[in-house]
Amino acid sequence: MLFKLLAAFVLSLMVGLVAHAPADKLIPLLLQQELGLRLYEVDGELLSGQAGYVEFRELGARNLRWNVHLAQLLRLRLSADVEVSLDSKDPRRDNSWLTARLNKSLLSDRVELRELEGVVPIEAMAKPLRLPFLPLGGNLYFRFDELVAEGNRPVKAAGLARLLSTEWRVGRSAALGDFQATVSTDKGVIAGRFSGMESARLDLDGEASLNPDGSYRAQARLRPKLDTPAPVANSMKALGRTDRQGWYSINQQGALP
Repeated sequence: MLFKLLAAFVLSLMVGLVAHAPADKLIPLLLQQELGLRLYEVDGELLSGQAGYVEFRELGARNLRWNVHLAQLLRLRLSADVEVSLDSKDPRRDNSWLTARLNKSLLSDRVELRELEGVVPIEAMAKPLRLPFLPLGGNLYFRFDELVAEGNRPVKAAGLARLLSTEWRVGRSAALGDFQATVSTDKGVIAGRFSGMESARLDLDGEASLNPDGSYRAQARLRPKLDTPAPVANSMKALGRTDRQGWYSINQQGALP
């Protein structure tokens, strides 16, 4: 009986210490080591807190909030509900936001995101893609039931992504409409299928795949419509000759670092 009481006291003490641990001391260190995130202006407690700004590689976001699940943390798993910049959930507004359920074992490099949904301005993707300039404006909206990474490399994904209110921003701005990609995983291969939506002002059809070894392949076809803006149609000529149906072809392959 005495041993059980002592064990219960020690466990309660540990739970209390973890639950009320200051976020500014533990969260930045934990997330930087486990996920490569850098947090600034941290406030709150370990289990529930916020940060004024967060950086991940070349991306930055404001107003990160989290709620950590204590039961999973005691099992050496980081499990949390995460929100970033929830000023508006309208994917067509010029803002950024993200929500997700995060699961990460503290003993491995596997990261699982579920119910992942968010919006990022298209131009914000230039730095992570290592491009000096993106000729497109608009918003990238994404919703994934599941996204799993190991060693910062995606190994499983299921969901969709959309380019909304897309604009051509070389010379005179011109609206291009909306485009969509659906993503799934089969036998370790992540595959995406992309196309133009009803509002798209050019025809798009293509697919891409990412293999378990990190190699990827992408094939796409583009074709101007009658209402395709002239600057866009003229720029497409740089892709080379069209086939008999008027399609331009793009083929890319390589390997992730």
